[in-house]
Amino acid sequence: MDFVEGTGATTHNSMVYTKYEDLYTDSGVDIVNVGLLHMLHRNPCLGAIAVRKCVLYEKPTGVNTRKVDDIIALAKEKRVFVMEGNCPGYSYPSAYYYLG
Repeated sequence: MDFVEGTGATTHNSMVYTKYEDLYTDSGVDIVNVGLLHMLHRNPCLGAIAVRKCVLYEKPTGVNTRKVDDIIALAKEKRVFVMEGNCPGYSYPSAYYYLG
């Protein structure tokens, strides 16, 4: 926390979370950006989706299809938008829309 306060981030109306759960339960948060290493995507994505937060995560989605399938299945169940961050020009469709 000392590091964050030293950066001045808290003076610009920014929130600092020391636990994922605090981020997920903040009613002022609509979308969670998961910018962790790809082998760590699953749990933060599932935690955010479980409380109906939309999620943007960096590519690749995960390290195996089971972990990716878990994310997509919960997004479908909770009817939230999840999307893989992408490089411009990359042609594979990577957005998953589960709002309908």
